[in-house]
Amino acid sequence: MHNNPLSNVDPSGNYCVSVNGDYAHAGACSTEGSIYLGEDKDFTGRPILQNGVMTGIMGSNTAKMLLFQIKLNYWTTYTKDYSYVRWLAGDNDHYYSLSRETQLELRQRLLSNYMSDQISRGFPDFTDGLMWGRSLAKQGITALLSAKKGKEFRGGSKSSRDNWYGYDKDKDFVKWWHRSGKKEFGGNDFDNKNEIKAIYDYWVELGKPRVK
Repeated sequence: MHNNPLSNVDPSGNYCVSVNGDYAHAGACSTEGSIYLGEDKDFTGRPILQNGVMTGIMGSNTAKMLLFQIKLNYWTTYTKDYSYVRWLAGDNDHYYSLSRETQLELRQRLLSNYMSDQISRGFPDFTDGLMWGRSLAKQGITALLSAKKGKEFRGGSKSSRDNWYGYDKDKDFVKWWHRSGKKEFGGNDFDNKNEIKAIYDYWVELGKPRVK
């Protein structure tokens, strides 16, 4: 674990949390059982944890904190981060158990490409079998599309459902979506530009595979 409570600056610039929630710090994850949640700058004020004890705060000079112990578990403290990770891992039952407000917040978090940089850099495996990298992108998109129920999520009229938001200029992508991608993601349509962008970026990440 990399821990510098005086400055908390790491060149890799990412906030890392262990699967059990007892470790959290800036910079590179030191084990495969750790999860990158995002850039350090987005986690200012979050705890730096060492074996369940807070030893610092992201972006703060916290030398005085070392004089006494504060016990903390990241996942039980930051429940929305926990729900976000579970949702991306494919746990839709957990997603539907959340309030509508929380569901929308998690959905927006995914649509805003919250982890796009982390996905593109191909991070380590999550110990429960969740692969960071391409499969995380795929599972995230699948979670997004499969969270739709009924016509309300299909964009209304056929003309709106056929809106490619400019991405139909790439004919290879259009063919891949109709003949492979749509089935791969559960047969659901995309609703808006953010969703189709996420799918297009995933296709590019695969190497722009062509289908006949």
